[in-house]
Amino acid sequence: MLETGILVFLGIMGLAIKIPPKYGLRILAFPLAVDLSMTAFIYVLHFGTYSGLMTAAVAGVFCSMAISLLRYLFGYIYKDRYYPGRLFVNPKRLVL
Repeated sequence: MLETGILVFLGIMGLAIKIPPKYGLRILAFPLAVDLSMTAFIYVLHFGTYSGLMTAAVAGVFCSMAISLLRYLFGYIYKDRYYPGRLFVNPKRLVL
């Protein structure tokens, strides 16, 4: 179950990479909403079996950790103001 949870997490992150960086920084301004919606989506997707729900739980935990790490590293944009993380990203140079 741990392995399948990690695979589901990697699949979700593969889809998240396609989000343009400026939108991604705006999305990171609302970590609880992103975490709950991603975890709920994964739970609904794997509902029906015990192993599916445990896979979804593992993937949800990894998604939560990834959101926290991304906010820490890159910061976020809230109400058109950039709150920098450890790695500064110039939001004026980001293309929508």
